[in-house]
Amino acid sequence: MHMYTSDPNPVPVTYDDQELLGIVDKCLSETDGEFSYKGVCRYVVNEAKRNDKVEGAPHTKYSSSDISIADGIRISKILWEKIWNREIFVAFGDNPYRGIGKDDTRFYKL
Repeated sequence: MHMYTSDPNPVPVTYDDQELLGIVDKCLSETDGEFSYKGVCRYVVNEAKRNDKVEGAPHTKYSSSDISIADGIRISKILWEKIWNREIFVAFGDNPYRGIGKDDTRFYKL
């Protein structure tokens, strides 16, 4: 009999830095043009859940789709490196046609 724990907290992923970079790259390759920080984080969480790459997997089921603060910072670092490498840039202002909230950061691929 398998025991499962339900956890409503933000999701800590177990990807190492190279794996996380690969997941972010995969997300961006599937995105045309504009994307958001929170969208990338949701993508990483969904991939981690699907591949049992969350803390406690496979016995912990997270009801949240928010990423842990520490892993969100790792994603921020990856995005900054992509800015420095001139792969993406911050898109200032709002785009009401993309459904990206005011509390999110918009990016655009070069």
